[in-house]
Amino acid sequence: MPSISGTPATRRKPTPTAPSPTPTSASRLDTLPPGRLLLLAEGEGRNAVYAARRGWQVTAVDFSDEGRAKALRLAIAQSVRLDYQVADLTALGWQRPGYYDAVGLIYAHLPPADRQAVHAAAAASLAPGGHLLLEAFGPGSWACLRVAPSQRSCSTSRPHWPATLPV
Repeated sequence: MPSISGTPATRRKPTPTAPSPTPTSASRLDTLPPGRLLLLAEGEGRNAVYAARRGWQVTAVDFSDEGRAKALRLAIAQSVRLDYQVADLTALGWQRPGYYDAVGLIYAHLPPADRQAVHAAAAASLAPGGHLLLEAFGPGSWACLRVAPSQRSCSTSRPHWPATLPV
C-alpha cells in the first residue's frame, strides 16, 4: 500500500508557478549549511525546490507520479536539479545509512504501524552530525482538521510541532 503524504490533498487544485515552502522548513533549512538533503513524502516539490535554490543537493521521495511530474516542472522553471524518486516510503528503498546531512519529514504522516520503521530509517540515513527536520500536526490540531472547511475557525495552542533534531 502506498505511503501517506501531503500529496493527495494538493492534487485537487492547480500548483502555483512558484509555491512557497512551508515557513518552518524554510526557516530550519536556512540555519543549516547546504549539503545532501533527503525529503520524504515531498509531494509537489515546494520544499525540495526551495532547498535546491539554496544550494542543497536534494533527493525527494513520494509515492505519486503526478507529484513527481509537478515537482520536476517546478525545478526546471526554477533552474534547479532534483533527484526525485517515486517509491513507497515503507519499503525503505530510499534509505542510505550515514549519507545525508539532513532528512526532512515535512507533514509526512504515516500510519502508526509504519511510522517507527520509516522514522528509524530516516535517522539512520543521517551522516554524523546530521539533522532530522520534522514538521507535523500535533494531537490537538487533528480535531481542527476533521471539521468542515467552512467551520475551520478552531485553533490550538500549538497547531504543529516543528523540530530540528541534531543526531
